[in-house]
Amino acid sequence: FLQIKLKSMSKGKVLVGMSGGIDSTATCLMLQEQGYELVGLTMWVWGDEPIEARQLAERMGIEHHIVDEREAFKQTIVQNFIDEYRAGRTPNPCVLCNPMHKFAVLIRWADRMGCAQIATGHYSRLVEEDGITYIEAGDDEKKDQSYFLYRLPREILPKIIFPLEEYSSKEEIRNIARNIVLDTENS
Repeated sequence: FLQIKLKSMSKGKVLVGMSGGIDSTATCLMLQEQGYELVGLTMWVWGDEPIEARQLAERMGIEHHIVDEREAFKQTIVQNFIDEYRAGRTPNPCVLCNPMHKFAVLIRWADRMGCAQIATGHYSRLVEEDGITYIEAGDDEKKDQSYFLYRLPREILPKIIFPLEEYSSKEEIRNIARNIVLDTENS
């Protein structure tokens, strides 16, 4: 009965990009606390299968999926990095990866999973003015990631949530994740 009641009180279904780190963990915890129903997605882009995010999702009671994106990541992001470096230019893979890969995968999977929105642990802010959504710097000047997101297509911005936008330090985020994860472990 309690699960049914909680689901009916949900603010909506959100796909969260989960790395298994502090920022994405805190993002999940904040959104859960706000009443969203979450689905976690981890992109496997390099090395061994990323199981940390799956383990955290399990502890938080979040449905979780790992998507093997190694070949696509290698072909688009890694190859571009190599090409730019060989041409004597300084590559910036995050600026390319976010619009061409990461957010494209998140949007595709959100649609597939019936999620109205996506969320990530980026330190940026979304502001709407005159019906247009813009990316701005988050409150933590040391962690601002709006530069890495500036090439995101404008039409997907209203579907994105950045819960970390109002936090002024990484230590605040660590405390949120640490306290809630420890509470879960001790219950």
